[in-house]
Amino acid sequence: YEIPSLTVQAALSSDHAFLRPTYADVAAVVNRFSARAFVNRGGVRAEQVVVTGLPRWDELVNSEWRLRAERVRAQLGVSAKERLVCFATQWIPLSQTKRMLQAVLRGAATVNGARLVVKVHPAEPVGKYEDLLKQIPIDGIPPLVVRDIDFFALLSTCDLLITSFSNVAMEAAIMGRPVLITNLSGEPDPLPYVEDGLALGAYSEEEIERRVRALLCDSDIQERLKATQAQYRERDPELFDGKATERVVALVQQLSQKP
Repeated sequence: YEIPSLTVQAALSSDHAFLRPTYADVAAVVNRFSARAFVNRGGVRAEQVVVTGLPRWDELVNSEWRLRAERVRAQLGVSAKERLVCFATQWIPLSQTKRMLQAVLRGAATVNGARLVVKVHPAEPVGKYEDLLKQIPIDGIPPLVVRDIDFFALLSTCDLLITSFSNVAMEAAIMGRPVLITNLSGEPDPLPYVEDGLALGAYSEEEIERRVRALLCDSDIQERLKATQAQYRERDPELFDGKATERVVALVQQLSQKP
């Protein structure tokens, strides 16, 4: 029997050689960058790829965040007046993360009411970053370190999201939050958040410090980033309309009706 098959992309992936071939009849992918990656690396013909958005991100668009945001700030002990800077960790060399955090803290220290929250990746231990922060001289209120928290609610109420190449950058952009991509590796960004206008990029400690201040305080830069994020929404609307699940269900129905 020839049973129709569908693969649904679970997260953004870079156009790297580790992307494995896809053997399904149809691939439902997150965005147009992913579509190109599936064709380039996944051995999929262009006509097999359908851009649907990501079903689990429908929540970002369709939910009411105000009460959840208030709860997460109360959980953190952060007032509504404080500027919340969220640094999302990743599996990159700890020496790079230390340099990033030092620069972020220097930039945030110059902004009245700025508070840093280090959001630890679910696969990493919290103590790893608590120990790392003990090695960094900190003036004023120390950063918070959290892992198990309502992260989408945290994103909805943060004033700036900082990460290296995590999917959380796209999640923050979908929610209209300012995003800063930090990359001290000397290598190109794995995902084109900066190139696509979803984020600003910082590739040295000095640039990280400047960008943090600018994204928190400079209204011109904030508005320019909002404008480029809006332009991206027009190019990849499936990520922003909250209907990815409907599109995937429609594909399943279409495939199930194939003779």
